[in-house]
Amino acid sequence: MVFSMEEINLLNRNKKMHEGINRRTCPVSVHQAWVGLYLGKISKEAMLSVVAAGRKSQNYYHYMSMVSQPFFNQLTTRTQNLLMRHNTHLCWSLTMANYFFGHNAKTAIEQEEMTGLVTGLGDYIRANAPVAVNMPLAAYDEYFAGPWGTDRELE
Repeated sequence: MVFSMEEINLLNRNKKMHEGINRRTCPVSVHQAWVGLYLGKISKEAMLSVVAAGRKSQNYYHYMSMVSQPFFNQLTTRTQNLLMRHNTHLCWSLTMANYFFGHNAKTAIEQEEMTGLVTGLGDYIRANAPVAVNMPLAAYDEYFAGPWGTDRELE
């Protein structure tokens, strides 16, 4: 697939916009919880409760991602709401698939860099917990305990 310079520029602007939205909407408490789990200061259940409490921020991220798209503001309010209602789950699913499976990272910092889903965890670790710089990536099984399907492929 070949993109024109105009399309490449649009994609680059869109990527930077999404990174900015992601950084602004991910609460520091999530970074603290992940590092705390890695350092053994909190339990997995406590970490997951912090992540679950950030659900409002996740919803806001998807909302901002949608309303920031080119020409979205030119749609009627009804059409905007309809698109959001029908596509939020799809956007979340694609984001999670990218985050968990769209890379070959070994550390949490590499995971953010490779997926483009930069929440600021790397900056937080470097500034506040440099001992966690090699913290393992966030894995699917950390969030979603299986088995959900009869085999791993079906999940």
